Amino acid sequence: MKIKLLIIAAFLVVTNPIKAQSKMCMCSADSGIFFPQYEIGLTSNIMFEYPLSKTIFNGFMVKKHFPKFIIRAGVNHNRGPFEFNVVGNTYGSKDSGTYKLTTLRVGIEKVFFPSKLSPYAAGDLFYAKSSSEGVFADWGGFRGTYLERSYNNVSNRIGIMPSFGFKYRPKSQLSIGIETNFSIYFYKNKFTDLTNNNNNNTSGINGAIVRSALFTINYHLFEK
Repeated sequence: MKIKLLIIAAFLVVTNPIKAQSKMCMCSADSGIFFPQYEIGLTSNIMFEYPLSKTIFNGFMVKKHFPKFIIRAGVNHNRGPFEFNVVGNTYGSKDSGTYKLTTLRVGIEKVFFPSKLSPYAAGDLFYAKSSSEGVFADWGGFRGTYLERSYNNVSNRIGIMPSFGFKYRPKSQLSIGIETNFSIYFYKNKFTDLTNNNNNNTSGINGAIVRSALFTINYHLFEK
């Protein structure tokens, strides 16, 4: 809760001094309703390699509109079980456990051809921290052995995340969006083999293409 409040406070401090010089009208010229100044939205960070979360929405995002771009900031927290299986004719492996992932992002968004259905692009700076606890087992092979070990893994990542998506506005004050992304990041990883009491620390630069999608439902605050 403290992290969410700090993000909102920092977002308002950054965006408040910047004054919009013009507004884009989404309706008739005499309606008196202009392009929204702020958006507040619930978000769902969908991780393709993990099962869908039991909680539909696992984060939120706030946005500040300017004449030619949008500033945005958000946070998501994913958690749940996972299980990966590999089975062959004479061997197999299973990796199962639970994971947690918290992602903070702040960036710029650009909407193209504003209408009820509009494409948009975004670029975020992000920080992500993930942790997992599980059991890895493999069996079979030449000797027909069975091995099992418990582990803990903690990873920190910081980098850039370009995104592309579409936004649909069924109502003037409501929009629904979906976007996918790729990322380039620096990471530090600590893997602990709890069974054998061994640690393995790694770091470096990595990238990921279309590993997640962000689904949003947004409420638009207008200025007349």
